Amino acid sequence: MNKKASVVSPRVPCSVHAQGSSTGKSPLHALLAICISAVCVGAFAWPTLGLGADNQQQLKTLQQDIAEKEKRVQEQKQQRSALLSQLQQQEQSIARASRQLRDTTGTLATLSE
Repeated sequence: MNKKASVVSPRVPCSVHAQGSSTGKSPLHALLAICISAVCVGAFAWPTLGLGADNQQQLKTLQQDIAEKEKRVQEQKQQRSALLSQLQQQEQSIARASRQLRDTTGTLATLSE
């Protein structure tokens, strides 16, 4: 594309350009823009020609993968919730044992006196 752009220079006088147009661009520039657009559209459309079924299969596979991963995420969330609940129960148990130890230590101190 760069070679074509260097060949067509906006500084090259053009008899049609001298007449002017409503956009201020010569027909040569317009033709060049149309050709470049057509090439770009063709380049993007070409990989999809004849590959619709393959693309559909890839899409279906990706959707299945996403569904499986979402299911795993939900299972992990449930497991995390269960583990957090278990942790909270253990922390409460440790707090009770700590109070009992403190009370027992206080009772021993009182009995020692």
